[in-house]
Amino acid sequence: MALFQGKNGGVPFPRTESEWIEKKMSQGHSLEDASGFAVHKIRQDVFGHDYQLDKAGNPIETGRGSAQQQTHQHKAALERSAGARAAMRSKIGYTSAVADTFDPRAGK
Repeated sequence: MALFQGKNGGVPFPRTESEWIEKKMSQGHSLEDASGFAVHKIRQDVFGHDYQLDKAGNPIETGRGSAQQQTHQHKAALERSAGARAAMRSKIGYTSAVADTFDPRAGK
């Protein structure tokens, strides 16, 4: 069974970095241009068309659901997770008093 291809070959709607590189290379671009364009397109798909970069060159998350604008559902999920983690630790006998004690599994 053949993969879904566009009229000129290749994937018609690229979604991964390698698919974007393949598409740009088939259009006659160099590998450096194609890989730079691919990274840009993937970041646009994930962070939006007007994404910004921090000093390290990483995209900055903005908008609803980001660390600066957490939703009520996310906060509730964090509380449930913390409660479940505490219940699991108490079930296995973990307390903060044994945090820095000898661990036989670590071998030290």
